[in-house]
Parts: sequence; structure tokens; C-alpha cells
Amino acid sequence: MGLICPEYNSIKSQISRNLNKKLPSNVTTFAEIPSESEYYKTKRGENFMIFKNSNLIIFQSPFQAKLFREYNDDIFVDGTFFIAPKFSYQVFITRTYAKELDSFYTTSFAILKNKEQETYKMLFEKLKKNANTCNNNIRIEPKNLHCDFERAISKAAKTIFPNTNIKYCIWHYKKSLEIKKNKLCYNELFQIYHL
Repeated sequence: MGLICPEYNSIKSQISRNLNKKLPSNVTTFAEIPSESEYYKTKRGENFMIFKNSNLIIFQSPFQAKLFREYNDDIFVDGTFFIAPKFSYQVFITRTYAKELDSFYTTSFAILKNKEQETYKMLFEKLKKNANTCNNNIRIEPKNLHCDFERAISKAAKTIFPNTNIKYCIWHYKKSLEIKKNKLCYNELFQIYHL
């Protein structure tokens, strides 16, 4: 049967080899990420990667820059560690809310190597610059920036957007209260039962 029709595993491995030839090689360090690639282009051929240095890579399409520019009353930011590449610390996402459409839209993705204030400052600076470039240099200043309780984010945002109100996320606040409560209660129980 194998002479007439190839086995399933044979076909599967052949397809995998052909797909892997078309994909870029796996990146294992921040430095290996190329500055230019066909994968940094949108379907319209527009550049999607707007900045790269040794600690930060920012991806934002011209459409996302337009959303950041036009719907900047409330900007929501958060980092996630679960989807971050192994060679980085976190993926940082900015979002905005379009009231007319009653929807949230992602306005940028960034890969960060650390959680330092200077890295966040550079991120906000480059997003602001890109939005200004796409907007004939009209200044962009969000009214509110919603974030978790990470001081480095709020301080960096205040440096780049001095007139922006920082609003902390109630979900993160409740989560931190829960953690604090558990620590206090656990310590109290530990002291009672291990005297």
C-alpha cells in the first residue's frame, strides 16, 4: 500500500518540512531578532515594527497608530508574562476604547526584556512619536491611562504624558488585597499553631 499511496506520517513530515522552509528560524535571544523582515509588514506592505533596541521591540501598524491617535481619551496598558517569548520578560499591550463602536482595540504590542521605568518610558515615547508622525505632528496626550499598580509604568507614563490621569485597575487592586489578606492570615495562623 505504501508504494501506491504514501503513509500518513510520511505526508505529515513532508508538509512540516515544507512549512518550516518558509518560516524564519527560531529566535533564542533578543539580539537575534532581525531589524527588518518580511514578517514586519502588514498585508498592505506597511511597516509593522516601529522600534527595536536591546530591551524593547514595538509593533504598531499605521491603523493601530490611527486608533491610538483618535481614541486616546482612555488608554489601557498591561503586561503579560504567559505569552512572552523565552528570551524576553513580558509582552506589553496597549488598548483603547472606541465609544462609537463600543469596542476595545489593541493599539500596540511590545516585547520587553525587563520591567524597568526607562524601558516603559522609551515605549511610551516611541508610541507618542509614531502617533504624532502619523498625525502631522499634532500632540497626542491621553486623558486617562489605566494600568496595574506597577510604579515603573505609571511614573514612565507621567514623564511622557504629564497631563494624563493615571487610573489604577480595580481588578489588580482586589487581587493585591487578596494576596495581602492571605499573607496576613497565613502568618497569624502560622504563629498560633506553631508556638
